[in-house]
Amino acid sequence: IPSGMFVPLILSGAVLGRLSGYLLGSFQMMLGIEVAEHGAYALIGSAAMLGGVTRMTISLTLIIIETTGVVQFGLPVFLTALAARTCGHLINEGLYDIHMELRHVPFLPWDPPTWYQSLRARDVMSYNPICLELRVRAESLLRILSTHKHNGFPIVNTVVTGSTTKRRLVGIILRKHICAMLSKRLREKVLTPPGTAAKSGENVELNWDDLNRTYPHFPAVENLRLNEVEKQYIVDFSIFMNLTPHRVLPTASVWHVYQLFRQMGLRHLCVVDTQGDIIGMITRQDLTIEHCKQCWEHEEKTPSFRTWRPLPAHQRKRGRSTDSIDELKSVPTWTMPRPHFIANNSPGTRNRRLG
Repeated sequence: IPSGMFVPLILSGAVLGRLSGYLLGSFQMMLGIEVAEHGAYALIGSAAMLGGVTRMTISLTLIIIETTGVVQFGLPVFLTALAARTCGHLINEGLYDIHMELRHVPFLPWDPPTWYQSLRARDVMSYNPICLELRVRAESLLRILSTHKHNGFPIVNTVVTGSTTKRRLVGIILRKHICAMLSKRLREKVLTPPGTAAKSGENVELNWDDLNRTYPHFPAVENLRLNEVEKQYIVDFSIFMNLTPHRVLPTASVWHVYQLFRQMGLRHLCVVDTQGDIIGMITRQDLTIEHCKQCWEHEEKTPSFRTWRPLPAHQRKRGRSTDSIDELKSVPTWTMPRPHFIANNSPGTRNRRLG
């Protein structure tokens, strides 16, 4: 019988509480002390079990009071849940936190470690992100979505000056919005024949509500089908992209980047040079303690952590680079330089390739 997590915890806690009540009641009867009802011990036991596993206090107290209707036990239940939460934190993390670690969910605690101030954005970012032009052929766009699982794509304007190619960041667009634009319901309003001028905002019969109408069930790229004529059409992102993406310089501290993600609720952060040329991307996965620990590569100054988990597949190939911005752009895709503040001949360091 499916019962979730609450019912087994309440049942086991009530059994242990009632058993403790019987044992304590027998001892009290031997001493001639008045014995409390065993149901009170069962109620306190269920609150202790739930509080120790889920680490809830106020919400747990309200749930138990509303379930039992015994308002006079509100304070004892709250104190019991608080004590169970405190004792549980001395042993390990809560059940929900453990599940997030097992599923590799990049959850960021509220306060970053102080040693994040020693890292820079260029030390943890992913180099050479997959970028899109302002106008992309539908066939190429569908191929990019099928081969790359990124949730955000920077929109760039390629500028060729002599032998150098600049990718000026002009915006960013999310994967779910691209899939919505290519869906059967909206593709007629988005796709334009090749050779035609770009549509202006007044000539497009599509608004922001149309893109988010299918929230939270956006179409998947596996379900998108284009005929041969539609594959040659052009998708213009100049109207639908976010024109003001958050960006930082590669010299920004990871502590500052962490604060931006936590306070602004970001999912993507573009790293640009002083000329606005994009050189990398930072996501929540790049700011996890395990990832930053591996980027530090310093055994003596790195604090100890309880658990490890591997890097994502797209960041396991790392290489070394210098601090020069021009040389950072020539690093192969998904590579990582050695942190600039660690000397190559410093004691306690080791040269190793992540993977």
